[in-house]
Amino acid sequence: MLRFIMFVSVTLLLPNILLAESWNKVADKDGIIVYTRDSHDSDIKEFKVQMVVESSLSGMVAVIDNISDYQQWYKYVSETRVLERINEREQIFYMETLVPVLKNRDVILRMKMGQNPTTKAVIATVEEVSDYLPAKKGLVRMPISRGHWIMTPQYGGTLFVEQQMLVDPGGTIPAWIVNPLLAGGPLESFQKLRDLVMLEKNQGVELSWIEER
Repeated sequence: MLRFIMFVSVTLLLPNILLAESWNKVADKDGIIVYTRDSHDSDIKEFKVQMVVESSLSGMVAVIDNISDYQQWYKYVSETRVLERINEREQIFYMETLVPVLKNRDVILRMKMGQNPTTKAVIATVEEVSDYLPAKKGLVRMPISRGHWIMTPQYGGTLFVEQQMLVDPGGTIPAWIVNPLLAGGPLESFQKLRDLVMLEKNQGVELSWIEER
């Protein structure tokens, strides 16, 4: 039975592995690297951002979990609010993003966090739950916004931080306008995120469910 389950699991995963596009580096500055790759679900490219930062695990997780401060560091984000706090590791929140000249976009997201007991890495999954609330008049509801964060403790008091997302703004914005922005936008966001997480108020945070290495 175990062999059968493993065979079925590999069989289901194999098409995704074979179809996966390779990542292309599009930005590398100040210790932050941005990659993009084609997506099978959208003409918009998927992006991945990586950096190493001096931070406690709780400090970084606290900043990612603090939705109300996203405007301070998250490029293009103009409004955020928590719609439902399910527990200390899961929440549903609203986010609106600025789109110059065209209509702003909004999305409703569910974020769930958990910690790997072996590596101590914290993984936060993010996915759209657009039917949670009706679309707002004058805005375009984003059809796709999903991905994850991985925050992995390293030796010497540092963290390896990775964000990987596919965000389709929807509407009539062509991919040839959006895709070039996937280099500068995530890079600037991570630069501000690093500055924010290193503040004393964040490094003093201790989350009860987090086990530091």
